[in-house]
Amino acid sequence: MASPIAAVRLVGGLTEGGAYLAGLDPKLRKTLEKEGHVLFGEQSETKGGTYAGYIRAVALFKGSKEQVYKLIAQPVRQPTYLPRLTGAKSVDKPANGEPIEFRVKVMWARMKFFTRHWFYPEYSRVEWALDKNHKNDIALQEGYWQLYQVKPDLTVGKYGTKVDTGVAVPQFVQDFLARQDIPKALTAFRAFIDSKGTYRRDD
Repeated sequence: MASPIAAVRLVGGLTEGGAYLAGLDPKLRKTLEKEGHVLFGEQSETKGGTYAGYIRAVALFKGSKEQVYKLIAQPVRQPTYLPRLTGAKSVDKPANGEPIEFRVKVMWARMKFFTRHWFYPEYSRVEWALDKNHKNDIALQEGYWQLYQVKPDLTVGKYGTKVDTGVAVPQFVQDFLARQDIPKALTAFRAFIDSKGTYRRDD
C-alpha cells in the first residue's frame, strides 16, 4: 500500500489508510479512534536486565500524509516535544539521511547516542538505527514510521521501535520506560504533528 508522500493509493476502493484501518482488529481500531494511538507488541528481557523488546504502535495524525511526513523527517526537533530528550544535533548531512546525536536523561542516568535516519518519501517511510561509527551509551536502537493517508486531513502511521540499553537496568525502570514513556512519547508526537509543529512540551 506504500505510495509517495504526495500520492494516495486506492486499495479495493478505499484509500490506502482506509484499507489499513479496515484490516485492524476491531478492538484495536476502537481504541485507536478513541485514544488517537494504540500500543501493542512484544517485550523480552535480556541477560542482565536490559530491555530489548520490540514495541509496535499505530497513531492517527491530523493532516495530509505529506504534511505529517515533513514534520517526522525533522528528528533534530524532537527535544522540543519528546519527554526525557535533553538535546539533539545533526553531526553530518549525508545525501541519504541524517545522523543525529541525542542526549537523554532517565531517572539518574544520562546517556548519549547517535542515530542515523533514512528518509524514503517515495514510500512515505522514515527509518532509523543506532550509528555504530560513534561511541554510544546504549547497545541497540532501531525503528520506523510508515504513513498511509486516510483522507486529506487524516493520516495513519505505523510505528515500530526496538531498544537495548546494554546495561543492567532494574526491571521496574524497564517497565516504566516500556509502558509509560512510549505512550507519553506518542501523545507528544501527535501533539507536535497535529499542531503543525508548534507544540512544545512544558517541562
